[in-house]
Amino acid sequence: MGELAQRAAYLLATLLFLIAGIHAYWALGGRWGLQIAIGEGNPLPSSPLIGLATAAFFAAGLTVLGRAGAWGASLPTWIFSLGPWVLLVVFLGGAALNLTGNRPWAPFVFAPTFFFLSVLAGVVAWWAPR
Repeated sequence: MGELAQRAAYLLATLLFLIAGIHAYWALGGRWGLQIAIGEGNPLPSSPLIGLATAAFFAAGLTVLGRAGAWGASLPTWIFSLGPWVLLVVFLGGAALNLTGNRPWAPFVFAPTFFFLSVLAGVVAWWAPR
């Protein structure tokens, strides 16, 4: 099962880095897709707040890569052991919130995406060597 977890870790990290890239685009002033993500009529978040989300997604990707053993050998292992479990819980929460969201895309796009990310995080948390 180690190879499956390794592939899941690299896929999850790639997706997290892509999501971080989208948030970085928004933080730097880009607006394409932002209204879909936050919902029509909702106020736009500030650039520093979006930048914080960018950093969180990027750090999550690094944590997943650390769990897979791609980097961080000199760092405490508890960070990489706990991180994927935290991501699993956070992404499951995101899936649940998006199922009940008032945005048109939330239950059909964002909820399944969060659920998929949580499954990947679960595979990494449970089976990835570290």
